[in-house]
Amino acid sequence: MSDNSTVDLTHLPLPLQNIIHSFNQLKDDVCIALLTQLGDAARLELHVQACEHLKIDITQHHAVVPEAILATMESSLDSMVADLDQAKGLSADYPDAPPIDAVTTIQNRCWGRPRVEIDPDVLETALQFAGPTRLGDIFGVSSRTVCRRALENELVEPGQPVYIEFTDEDGITQRYYTSSTAAQSSLPNDELDAIMLQILTQYPRFRCHMIDGLIRWKIVIHGFIDGYS
Repeated sequence: MSDNSTVDLTHLPLPLQNIIHSFNQLKDDVCIALLTQLGDAARLELHVQACEHLKIDITQHHAVVPEAILATMESSLDSMVADLDQAKGLSADYPDAPPIDAVTTIQNRCWGRPRVEIDPDVLETALQFAGPTRLGDIFGVSSRTVCRRALENELVEPGQPVYIEFTDEDGITQRYYTSSTAAQSSLPNDELDAIMLQILTQYPRFRCHMIDGLIRWKIVIHGFIDGYS
């Protein structure tokens, strides 16, 4: 839309005069913002909101706005919003060094997937701000790869093993399972065994996940003590 700031608008209806004046003023503000506020998302968002508010005003007074001017204004405001949104992710400060190659792929001589290496220094810093899942998206690798590289470079402490094998007094190898999460029940083992036996006696077809749900949500208190089932 051409600049109407120097055109005589006195012959137009007052609402249309205000809309044209506001549009021209907003257009100048957006042009200045795109040149001086690159990357300043907060200030650019204020201009986006101003564009949206003007679009609402134009819609409310569409009866006094000629169709050609209405279409041009709406198209121009959409373009302003798109340019402002794009400018939020830009910066006027150009980098003075090439980007860091944090991830490298090493081809194997044998069959299998190539090994993916992550720069230890970059990974150590990144782990202070995000977890493996988020870093996996940033580096373009799986979260398990991030965890493995962090363990290999001793950037994190390994978790408890899933189970520990030991030999009992009878010479039989047993497995002792550990968990990194809190216990699902605060009941003593003897009481828990009694409840499990009671559930299996009354409902022999119950599976482990169903029993786990009964105990976790404390349904066993009502179903087997109060007699309500």
